[in-house]
Amino acid sequence: MLTVLINNSITKIVNTEIPICGENEVIINMKMCGLCGTDIEKINGNYKASGITLGHEPVGIIHKKGKKVRDFKIGERVFIHHHVPCYKCHHCLNNSETMCNQYRKTNIEPGGFAEFFKVPQINIVNNGILKLPKHVSFENAMFIEPMACCIRALNKIKIKKNNSYYISGLGSIGLIFLKLLRLEGADKIFVNDIKNEKLKYAQKTEKCIPINALDNKEIDIINQGTNNIGVDVAIVATGNMNAIIKSLKVLRKGGKILLFGIPAINSVLKYDISKLVTNEISIITSNAATEKDTKLALEYLSSNKISLEDFITHKYNIKDFKIALSTIEKENCIKIAIVN
Repeated sequence: MLTVLINNSITKIVNTEIPICGENEVIINMKMCGLCGTDIEKINGNYKASGITLGHEPVGIIHKKGKKVRDFKIGERVFIHHHVPCYKCHHCLNNSETMCNQYRKTNIEPGGFAEFFKVPQINIVNNGILKLPKHVSFENAMFIEPMACCIRALNKIKIKKNNSYYISGLGSIGLIFLKLLRLEGADKIFVNDIKNEKLKYAQKTEKCIPINALDNKEIDIINQGTNNIGVDVAIVATGNMNAIIKSLKVLRKGGKILLFGIPAINSVLKYDISKLVTNEISIITSNAATEKDTKLALEYLSSNKISLEDFITHKYNIKDFKIALSTIEKENCIKIAIVN
């Protein structure tokens, strides 16, 4: 079978054997897997929070199951969450499941960019597989993991309809934040990116106020739109350090900044910390998602409250993975799906 692996810091498309299915495991025939910014950071050597397994947004069909697996059938359409917590440790018992020491040690094998992959027992037992309703397309289901991460992040800032919001970075994550904010009734949302195509797409997708980051007019436009107060919440959906600085500058006193995009390792932010304290700026971080979040994401998709499949602008077969990588920086690229 074809699979994408990182070997000695080099990304390779290789032929490997289909994983052997243990009695408490299942083998998934991957149908679609999103190419995420985290995958790019792993390929570039800039992400060290977990291992180098690629592909963590997979959906597919159960191809084989172990004799002790009772809750799933061969042929069922499923979403698979690559990480699961133990639900027993101090972190888990204090609502910090993504900080569980086991969480990032669990994963699918050899990864989501493979024709077939194995889901280990712990992922099955700890609810890492969700059955997909027939009416939920693979294209939509592919977004369960990233949308779950956004849901968890927004729950931390507690959305208020009368608040103003600023989203920096309009990749698929920034656009998911935009859709979720509008779904919850947020009305004044400023969006920021360096690519005009993405700004136009955001405007076409949801009501928002676009700002091109290359114009450096964020402060002027936001002051004009908020009576010189600044936004209540800034969401940084990119790992760019300059985006964090700009987001801090457009915040109102007492505002919140949500850091979601992950900067490269060893990144250092040069900022006057006294301003954070005297202006009572709340810094909120969020990374990854829990079982509760993935189930809610599936519920949103299943009930047609939200649809994200139009975010997929490009599809590539596993054998064309390197072409997919070269497509990422194109003006019109929102989300790439690797298909099988």
